[in-house]
Amino acid sequence: MIDSKRLIRSIGYALIGIKDVIKRENTIRVHLVIAVLVLIAGIIAHLNRYEAIAITFSIGFVLVLEMTNTAIEKLVDHLHPHHHSEVAFVKDVLAGSVMIASITTAIVGIIVFYPHLKF
Repeated sequence: MIDSKRLIRSIGYALIGIKDVIKRENTIRVHLVIAVLVLIAGIIAHLNRYEAIAITFSIGFVLVLEMTNTAIEKLVDHLHPHHHSEVAFVKDVLAGSVMIASITTAIVGIIVFYPHLKF
């Protein structure tokens, strides 16, 4: 049986995490602004169900990865506040993963929106 109090508490912690990362991290705010603009464009373009699913999953992919990147970077900075080449490597790999996700999402956006463009 599901413990509803525990579930509600877990959801509360998740919402606090989302609120805090939005408040503290500029990159997530940039991604959110772009996401809102893309979703508005999708409504205007009358995307079909599958196009909307592709866009929604792509946006979620980038946002989740950006939040994961932020969490791991904060943890690594806390555990090892002084510069270390391995810490730099971890942070660079994380940043690279967000970049790949963003590029992949942009490609999905081009594939989805291109047929809807009126030339």
